[in-house]
Amino acid sequence: MASQQESEGQQQLSRDEVAKNNTLDSLWCIVDHRVYDLTDFVDAHPGGSVVLAQVAGTDATSKTLIPGSLPCIQC
Repeated sequence: MASQQESEGQQQLSRDEVAKNNTLDSLWCIVDHRVYDLTDFVDAHPGGSVVLAQVAGTDATSKTLIPGSLPCIQC
């Protein structure tokens, strides 16, 4: 299991830890070096859950995402 470290008040997450959250029940992704928990946004996403399922647990920086005010876990 990847360890989580605190650095200057920010939670540090590994890509392995993000990759574990790859289901609709726990959906995280990385956008521009920031980790977002999109779990509560799945039903509200305009493209539907299928779109978010494709980026679950991955670095979605190259995908078209507009994070806006989504909950950032590691900012």
